[in-house]
Amino acid sequence: MARNDPGLSSVKFAGAIFTDRADFRGAIFGDDPSFHNCVFGAITDFDCATLGLRANFSHARFGSVSFAGASFGGGTSFYNVTFARSAIFLGMSRSDWVSHLEERLSNGHLNLKDALEPKLHERHARSWGENQICPDRLGSIAFTGAHSGESDFSGRTFTQIVLFSNATFHRVPSFRAISQAGQIDFAGASISFVSPYRPRWTFRSAVAVQLRALRKLAEETKTHDLERDLYFEEKEAERGIYLYQHLKGRPKPLRVISHLIWIIVMYLYWVVADYGRSFMRPIVWLLFSEGYFRWRFEALFEPILQTAILAGTVSPEQILKYRQAVQMMVFANAVPGVGPPTVDAAVKRFLFCPGAPSSTCLPVPPQHFQFLVLEQNFISIVLIFL
Repeated sequence: MARNDPGLSSVKFAGAIFTDRADFRGAIFGDDPSFHNCVFGAITDFDCATLGLRANFSHARFGSVSFAGASFGGGTSFYNVTFARSAIFLGMSRSDWVSHLEERLSNGHLNLKDALEPKLHERHARSWGENQICPDRLGSIAFTGAHSGESDFSGRTFTQIVLFSNATFHRVPSFRAISQAGQIDFAGASISFVSPYRPRWTFRSAVAVQLRALRKLAEETKTHDLERDLYFEEKEAERGIYLYQHLKGRPKPLRVISHLIWIIVMYLYWVVADYGRSFMRPIVWLLFSEGYFRWRFEALFEPILQTAILAGTVSPEQILKYRQAVQMMVFANAVPGVGPPTVDAAVKRFLFCPGAPSSTCLPVPPQHFQFLVLEQNFISIVLIFL
């Protein structure tokens, strides 16, 4: 809509609730239209609509919405918007725009000639000329903090910076056949191939292809953190894809077993360190392991201590020191290379032969002692490395 058409300028729907279906196909809005905090129903249609400058959809909630062929003026805001199911922002050429709108408006209740009268085309063209917008372009739009299910931005030319910073995509978005990708800002964005609270599993090869294409886009936009995250999303998707491929036809047992081992290793890597992206997880696991091995060592040495108590060879002070020595050994093994591997010889003798004279003591370790030490050292080294 042109700015000199005051009847439709500054349209305000802020806070409105639309039930079931909202249809804005081919609508022309002036500057500053507001849909702030609106709640839309299952289906919303802005196909081929034209919005002027500073359109505001912040904090709106959509079910499924289509902005295919929609034209946006500068300063459009989708800040903290929620697209629960899908959001379609497909670009269209002007000829495709005319054909699409004609098809969508063609039903038994509309006279096509009246619906697409020359004045309608003239008003769209005038708006496009004034605001320098087109149905195949996106410029100066913010999707900051948005949450989206399936989304498609294919066929768009990004003429100015489009912000997806801190946006969350619960399905892999599509950016096929776009132009000027360097204008896209994915800083802090999070992308997954599966909706939340569902098993992170897929057999669809197309998912891996989409993730690889998006990784390439992240590389082009120099969003290295997102590129790294997409790599791990791709590896998670490949678990089910490769397993399905290995099981098709005549499965080869060795390949299936090898792949299952790889799945287990990758799962453990995620549990322990979130694929190397978290330093808090290894620290928490290291602290937990120290408590766990303290319990294991105390259970191992307690029978030795109880035997010495019954024999009367240890005093109450020595009982306290004995338990302190066990704790010291656990701590020394928890940080390999910092303290003695298993504590010094004198403490060993005290642990293995509490209260016995050194001349008569044969410090034979309890059964499974060395295996327990190796187990703790291995786990600690892995956690410290991660």
